Amino acid sequence: MTILDRQLKLISKQESYDGPSEINDGEGLIARISPTAKITFQYRCRFNGKSLRIKIGKYPATSLKEARRKHKIMMELRESGRNPEIANGVSGSGEQDFVTLDDCIDYWLKHYVPTLKKGTQELYRSFSRNYYFGAFPDRNVETIPAREWMQWLDDIGAEKPKTANSIFTTLRSCLNFCKSKFIIDRTGLDRIKKQNVGMRPENVEAVFPPGPN
Repeated sequence: MTILDRQLKLISKQESYDGPSEINDGEGLIARISPTAKITFQYRCRFNGKSLRIKIGKYPATSLKEARRKHKIMMELRESGRNPEIANGVSGSGEQDFVTLDDCIDYWLKHYVPTLKKGTQELYRSFSRNYYFGAFPDRNVETIPAREWMQWLDDIGAEKPKTANSIFTTLRSCLNFCKSKFIIDRTGLDRIKKQNVGMRPENVEAVFPPGPN
C-alpha cells in the first residue's frame, strides 16, 4: 500500500481522525496521523542495532514528494553505514513525533464519552477540564515516568483522596481506550495500582469511622 496525496489532503481537512494511526508508503516511510488529524512523515529503520523513528516533516508544509525525496537520502545514508538522521542536520536522536495526554483526552471525549450516560459524561468532562488538560503539557504520554504520574496523583490526593482515586480510574480507562484504537502502546500509568492512589470511596468509613453522636 502506498500513500496517496489526495488521501492526505482529505485527512488534513478534518477536525478529528479515527482511522489507522499510520499509513505505510514502503521501505520504512510512513505517514503518522494523530487523533486531531495532524500528519507527520517519518522514517522507521534499524541502525547500529537500535530502532529509529526519524521525523521527516509535517504535512502539508512537507509535501509527499519532498518526504519521499528525503526518505531516499536517509535510506542511502543508512546503506552506506552512516546515521540517516544526518539528513535532518542532527547527530543525536532527532525530533520525534508523539501523542500528548491532551491528544488522548480529546480523542476519548469525542469518540467514547458520548456513548455514556449523561451524568457520567458530565463527570468525565469535568475531570478533563479540572485535572487532565494541561497536566503534562507538550509531553509524550508514553514516556512520562510512573513516578511523575504518582506524584501528580499524590498532589491531588493530599486534599481530595477520593477524587484522586476516581481520577486515576477514569484516566486509566481513557488511556486503555486509546490503546485499543492503537493511538498509543503503553504508559507509565500502567505500573500504578489502584489501591495505592488516594482512597476508594467505599473505604472511607472503614478507615475513618464516624464519631459518636
